[in-house]
Amino acid sequence: MELGKYKHDLNSFIFKMEASAQLLQEPEGLSSDDIKLISDIILNNTRMIKLFFDCFTLFEKIEKGEYVPKKKNVTVDEITINGDPKIVEYVINIIKVVNKNPAIVVEPFKNKVIFQGKFKPENQIEKFFIEFLEKSLLFNGLQVSISEDEIVLVW
Repeated sequence: MELGKYKHDLNSFIFKMEASAQLLQEPEGLSSDDIKLISDIILNNTRMIKLFFDCFTLFEKIEKGEYVPKKKNVTVDEITINGDPKIVEYVINIIKVVNKNPAIVVEPFKNKVIFQGKFKPENQIEKFFIEFLEKSLLFNGLQVSISEDEIVLVW
């Protein structure tokens, strides 16, 4: 896996964070709503970049055999899933990041949970996240079905 194809999107997120931070350096004339919006942009981009590098690093470790997923019951955001704790955490965080609307968790079943929202990737980083979700089956048996309006996890 190579970082090069993600460089443009990473630079774009960093540029938005820099521009936002510069606005906050001179907040005169900004309303509290403006400041909150700018802070949210910085926070969301920071979270996305961190999650990207966490997933990218895990991908590499799994491919090299340096990390072997272990299955166990993991509870994240009141949802219990049988899978590797790190992978399950990343999958749930990816669903939150990629979703363009607040995700609606349809009542979890015994071995299945459905997230409804808008899950169409808009850049290379989000495409990477979708790829990570699709490959989670290879990592630890967590099956993921993805459409533009729904993500279904089955274990």
